[in-house]
Amino acid sequence: PIDWWIAVALTAIVAISQLGSGVIQAMGGNPFKGVGGSVGGDGAWGLTLRALYGLDIFSNFSGFGGADQFSLGALWNDPGGTLGLLVWNLVLSVLLAFGDEILFRIRDRVSIGAQANQQLAKLRQIQVDAHNVTLKHYRTRAMKQAQLAGEKMNVNFDFLEGSNDDN
Repeated sequence: PIDWWIAVALTAIVAISQLGSGVIQAMGGNPFKGVGGSVGGDGAWGLTLRALYGLDIFSNFSGFGGADQFSLGALWNDPGGTLGLLVWNLVLSVLLAFGDEILFRIRDRVSIGAQANQQLAKLRQIQVDAHNVTLKHYRTRAMKQAQLAGEKMNVNFDFLEGSNDDN
């Protein structure tokens, strides 16, 4: 129950901080250290970033209807069902809050794997081409040697004369 411009401003702040956090992590850094400029600045920035993530999770939790289910009457009447729904909404809220960062990590891993597979495929093709060239030259040499061997073999026409060596 807040004005739309406040919701838009908070959403923009959370989105920018998450995007910045993802970029820092993609570059191998830690978004909680080294951003604030000093130890005190890092502490203040770390608290701010945690608060922004908390705000994001809470807004997701409210958006999923978790805040509506959070009542003592519902908890008293159906404790298992109410706690189950609250936990489920909280899990969904956390996944939504960190889903973009999780997908960012998966994309990084897939991209690295794709580049490695591309290089391995090129190397494999070179090996196949080299093997084919080897076999081509081997065939040429084998046919030459077979021709020379055939030219040196004694010719025998005994099979035409009806030799009975088969009995």
